[in-house]
Amino acid sequence: MPERKRYSVRPGRREMSGLMVFIVGILPPVPTHTMSSVLRGHRIPSVGGSLALVFLFALFMFSAASCNKQKQSESKDRPVESPSQSAAQMKTPSSMSAYILPLREAVFVNGNKALFFPGNIAGSTGEGSYPMLTEDAGESWSKMQPETINFDVVTFPNPGLGWAVTQDSKLWKTVDGGTTWTLVSELEFEVFGHSPEQILFTDEFEGWLLYVVALFHTQDGGRTWRRDEFPSVIVQMSFQDRSTGWICGGLRPGGKPNVVKPNVVYRTTDGGRRWEEIEIPGTNATSDDIRDLFFVDEKKGWLSNGRGIYRTEDGGVTWHKLQLPEGVELDELGPIRGLVIASIHFMNGQEGWAAGASIISFEESEAVLLHTTDGGDSWQRVETGIKGRRFSKVFVADDDKGWLVGETVVFEDKKDKTDIYRTTDRGKTWEEVLTLKSPYAHSQSGRR
Repeated sequence: MPERKRYSVRPGRREMSGLMVFIVGILPPVPTHTMSSVLRGHRIPSVGGSLALVFLFALFMFSAASCNKQKQSESKDRPVESPSQSAAQMKTPSSMSAYILPLREAVFVNGNKALFFPGNIAGSTGEGSYPMLTEDAGESWSKMQPETINFDVVTFPNPGLGWAVTQDSKLWKTVDGGTTWTLVSELEFEVFGHSPEQILFTDEFEGWLLYVVALFHTQDGGRTWRRDEFPSVIVQMSFQDRSTGWICGGLRPGGKPNVVKPNVVYRTTDGGRRWEEIEIPGTNATSDDIRDLFFVDEKKGWLSNGRGIYRTEDGGVTWHKLQLPEGVELDELGPIRGLVIASIHFMNGQEGWAAGASIISFEESEAVLLHTTDGGDSWQRVETGIKGRRFSKVFVADDDKGWLVGETVVFEDKKDKTDIYRTTDRGKTWEEVLTLKSPYAHSQSGRR
């Protein structure tokens, strides 16, 4: 039996403990198989697979501190730059733009409606920076208002109602399906060095905002928030209603060296007042970073990590690993060869899809889409005919329409791109409807 613990959530303190700050610009190119959030292009290596980067960050901070005085003295003799000059210079270095991936966020509301938020360099308001909205399954596209360029995470509990948090910690709301957005509040969260990973609202008032170090909860539509802390890093969440929800985590700051800790799931049935911690047997939080979490009801759900797909049929109390068409080989930092699943979506308790990549070598992988009609007991590979490095997100609705995100990311400006595909026949065939390119995310709408 997995270990189960209960504890009450307490309001978070001001100070942080054991936080890891991942700075993209100072890191060398990251292999495709170590990217944790492939549905959000600007995310960098996964929590579980990034321990090796902590040393690099510490080295950077030491170097930065030692050079700080010299930079301050040099700046006295340097002419003051205007904001426009600074923004223009930010767009120039290829070393920076190489890490601005084509897609920052993809939101699938239903088979007809989807929103895509391109990756963009801070301060850029070029044509390719504007998020795109379609309400007719990709037949036509409209640009969203300028404020949406900085949206970091977005959620729609229904086709008309949505919330978003910007990169500068402002909460926005739409009641017309994303056509117009209004500012709700400015969030005063002290989450240094971290952007929000996910936002979820179950209705007009109840919502959750997840950072890797804390969970924030609102019961008044986002006007006020309560901070809840967990003993491990948290990376994915799913809520069925305002009472029942799950959060995935694993890596524990300050843990003993050489002690393997498993992935964990935190489960609540009272709206987050109490959480039950459940360990997932046979997993390793250091290398098996969790990539997706999906529930169809209060009992049945699936999650994917570096080792494969796990299923629960008792609300998350127990988890069992499923058999996939291809295995995976891991080292201490994560998958190095084989099948890695990034996204899971089920229409009901039996039929679902899993999207990801088959890692062939350090520099080579191919996109993979799987389909099941028995809840995951068996999976069949779907021959999409799509050439790409990986699929990062899949969604199929009850009306047989759906979406698929394909990414080719090699950290080269001219080659990095994200393609959006649609299906109208329940995933049998897929058609490209939108392309986002890096670093300025020039979008090209229209099927080809």
